[in-house]
Amino acid sequence: MLTITHTYTDGTRIDGTKRGDGATDILRQHRWRWWPSLQVWGIHHSRDNLPNMERITRTKAALEEAGHEVVLDISMDIVGTAEVEESKAARVEDRVAALEAKAVKKHAEADAAYHTHESAMRALPPMGEPIKVGHHSESGHRAALARSDRATRTWLTAETEATEIDRRATVAARATQKRYSPVTVQNRINKLEADILRLNREILRNEAKQALHWDAGMSPELMARSLAALSDAQGKVEYWRGVREQQKAEGIRSYGPENIAKGDMVSTNHGRTWDRVVRVNRKTVTVSVGVMHGMEMLYDFVRITDVKEMTE
Repeated sequence: MLTITHTYTDGTRIDGTKRGDGATDILRQHRWRWWPSLQVWGIHHSRDNLPNMERITRTKAALEEAGHEVVLDISMDIVGTAEVEESKAARVEDRVAALEAKAVKKHAEADAAYHTHESAMRALPPMGEPIKVGHHSESGHRAALARSDRATRTWLTAETEATEIDRRATVAARATQKRYSPVTVQNRINKLEADILRLNREILRNEAKQALHWDAGMSPELMARSLAALSDAQGKVEYWRGVREQQKAEGIRSYGPENIAKGDMVSTNHGRTWDRVVRVNRKTVTVSVGVMHGMEMLYDFVRITDVKEMTE
């Protein structure tokens, strides 16, 4: 028996699969991924989210068609955004610490391999002396070259792996900082606001269809999922609006229709280039760019990093 479970914290996973049971190919076809740390198959990006019921249902149907017995254990309970973000930050810290420890070990292996490489190089005949074919030194010379080659390859491989782990640790360390950058936060707020409008329309449309006794309304399961998704989005947008207001209070400047006017010069890369504003919209500004007159581009306010107010 295969069991597909979902919780907001742990995401969507499937238990009960065995090597050679045929389930693996089906899971791959439906874009499930192997989670090495948990030794189970799961749906990517399903943690800290509501279940993707469409993919879960398709996967269940495909598995059952292949002869597997599948049961669902799906929770629609959500977790507060503040708790989720705290958990994500902790996971990032753990990942960075693990990568840094692994990098230290790899650098130590690279240093040891380098010393072996140096020792092997010193064992070679001086001045790049060629192999004397037929001479009693031939076998020893060839063995020394082989040892040197192996030591060099081991050293270079270890050094490459250590450098890659350093890079991954740096990327992981910047993940939280990038997640909380003003541009990312505002873009997330914009998306959540659009999601809330869409979900409200879906729910109202369904309620109207049910009031008219149409059969085209959502099933109770889908309605429950939409209501949970709406509650989730409302909680998230409230949290991220608070983050954005805190950023503004800390002196991270923000721009909008109240402090940008037609004719001002705006920059999106900290003053390195400037474009003239030709129109101020509700969420964006239209600027004239390039040397050709009439070429225009839209910038979200959150992308603007500096403004020069132009006076008559």
